[in-house]
Amino acid sequence: GFCGMGGAPKPLCASHCGTCKACVVDLDHHCPFINNCVGRANMRNFLHFLMWVVAAMLFCIVHCGYAVHMQASTVLDALGRAWRDAGGEWDIPYFTFLVLHHIPTHLLAALVIAAMCVCILVGVGMLLASTVSHVARGEHHGPPRTSWEVAGY
Repeated sequence: GFCGMGGAPKPLCASHCGTCKACVVDLDHHCPFINNCVGRANMRNFLHFLMWVVAAMLFCIVHCGYAVHMQASTVLDALGRAWRDAGGEWDIPYFTFLVLHHIPTHLLAALVIAAMCVCILVGVGMLLASTVSHVARGEHHGPPRTSWEVAGY
């Protein structure tokens, strides 16, 4: 058949992507992170990309946690100084401001980076689980088959 949007010949099992303005075989979705459609031809590469992002986020979280752990005495000292400066009163916004004021910048950066990595890890992990589930249920047919594989040679 022909594509109703572009008018070009349309392969079997193809869908039109409104973003790319192209027909893609077994279109799963258009991914803004790779600025490309994910379909039969690149599903394996997309799964590898997601796995490497998860691995990178875990690596980052572990190393940020290690940096904070190695400076635990500095963090505890900052908490003590903040408590003294707050006058022993539990005013959460003021106490938080004092803690952030007393913690060294590199540890604060490690905590912020770790928090961002946790958010990315949750989002990408959910996308990876959904995509793997989609592939495992057989809703994706794998890489394109050659004509001799279809014929049974």
